[in-house]
Amino acid sequence: MRPSTIFLLLGIVSAAGFALIYGTHASPAPTLSASLPPPPTNQAVDETMGAGMETSELPPNHPPINGTSQNDPGVAPDEEPEALTWKAPPTWPLVPNPNKMRLATYKVSDAELVVSRAGGDIAANIQRWTGQFGASFTLKQSSKTIHDLKVTQVMIDGTYEGGMTGGAGSHDNWSMLAAIVETKGQPYFFKLLGPAATVRASQKAFEAMLDGVTAS
Repeated sequence: MRPSTIFLLLGIVSAAGFALIYGTHASPAPTLSASLPPPPTNQAVDETMGAGMETSELPPNHPPINGTSQNDPGVAPDEEPEALTWKAPPTWPLVPNPNKMRLATYKVSDAELVVSRAGGDIAANIQRWTGQFGASFTLKQSSKTIHDLKVTQVMIDGTYEGGMTGGAGSHDNWSMLAAIVETKGQPYFFKLLGPAATVRASQKAFEAMLDGVTAS
């Protein structure tokens, strides 16, 4: 064998051995999947951003939404529970109410007694009643306490020109005997309206009925 051939074989063998040794001791290249953190779960998102967003109940002490409150009873002023009891004279028959604004309507000869309940302060309601009479009217006002209830009573004499009670048109020489009974809720109104002679003749019975009002 020639010397050049021997040297060529020795070089090939040496290169193969070197490659074998390097492949045995070299570390494998790292992969991307082993170094990346796991993706976030849906639970983590709910706890940090969306927890409770789809529930129908508000947390405790949460301010009201949509103009309502969890403690709002949702009761209209004309649907408040009754807070007053009274007894009309037996000669005053109870008749059907023409509208829902009245609690009771009694026929008093050719006059009418209306019991209702509404808001507003005392002065504003009295001003509204006097506005239903003509420019020339007389007004008498007094107040007293009945069974721990404050009662304001008024008598208005003059020409009644109409309102939410009474007939249409103008009525000369009419009177309104009214009382405002204050309760914990809205006040009660007792209004006796009609010809002055009838109202005056019924005043004692009207005041006796007021003396019997009691809080429920």
